[in-house]
Amino acid sequence: MYPEIVIKKGTNLYTINEIQSGTEQLKKEIEWLKMALNCNVEQTDKVFPEPPMSLKQILICWLEEKERLLSKCELAVKHAVNTLRIIEIDC
Repeated sequence: MYPEIVIKKGTNLYTINEIQSGTEQLKKEIEWLKMALNCNVEQTDKVFPEPPMSLKQILICWLEEKERLLSKCELAVKHAVNTLRIIEIDC
């Protein structure tokens, strides 16, 4: 829909359509992580009783990171569409 509007991440340039496609993938990954957290992950932790972090803690960290990235991408797209110029994002 907005192929001419570009978002810059580091030295890479992405069209808004590419970022929007990536946000859809992030949403799927976030849903998967939420489903995984609803499972009984404590049983898996018994197999590895003393890792630096439990499986549940690792899933929570991944989920939080994915949600932060999704938020940044969505804000960058919204800002790029509103201003019609190149936007730099830090993700």
